[in-house]
Amino acid sequence: MLNFLSKISIKQQLLVAGSLLIVLTSIIFLAINYNIQKAALLKGIDDKLYGTAHFALTVPPEGYYNNIADSNSVQMDDYLRIVDSYNKLCLKMDLQYIWSVMKVKDKVHFTTGTSTSKDVKNGDHAIFFDIHSNPEAYKEAFETMEPQYTSITDKWGELRVVEIPLLDEQNRKYIIAASMKTDEVNYLLKKSFISAVAICAGIFIIGIVFCAVIAHSISKPIIRLKDTAESITRGKQHNNNI
Repeated sequence: MLNFLSKISIKQQLLVAGSLLIVLTSIIFLAINYNIQKAALLKGIDDKLYGTAHFALTVPPEGYYNNIADSNSVQMDDYLRIVDSYNKLCLKMDLQYIWSVMKVKDKVHFTTGTSTSKDVKNGDHAIFFDIHSNPEAYKEAFETMEPQYTSITDKWGELRVVEIPLLDEQNRKYIIAASMKTDEVNYLLKKSFISAVAICAGIFIIGIVFCAVIAHSISKPIIRLKDTAESITRGKQHNNNI
């Protein structure tokens, strides 16, 4: 790099330095803008999931979780009514799933669920008191008893999930959760990123022109000073030779 710079004129060196500065600034701007946009969009989704999950707690009858002990604790018709209500709530709020799990004797069991098809008649929902196949997904929420917000990728795509841990009257832990696809977030981020790149490209072009003008203005006195110094040096060498 140093060898390259030594072979080009002062004006060109200033132009290269200015161009590199503009490129670096543009990259930093794009990264900051992307992260700010992503955080804002996810915050909106998180608030929506949190509010909907809390509302979902009002769907089961009063004392629902307190009365759960085994697979016979809830009548099938009552459970299906909850699933149907969650299906409708998901469709209304554009969510993927609303569900709850409870830890009973160190096992994580489904206590409510949502149909994949959003039609309870299809039977594609978690069965009441089924053991969850991935209890690790709730480990942090159960341990901290604090709401957890996570982004995951599964066979349905990229999802945003909120888990809200609670206690029943027997101090047993259960979680109400809700999830939403983030396809729209990714689309908006991509659209925002393309717009930001276009803005940076425009700034880069304007910046290059500005750098060229500045480089020309700054290089002129430097070149004159350099020429003067070289003339003085040549004059001294000539006198020494005489």
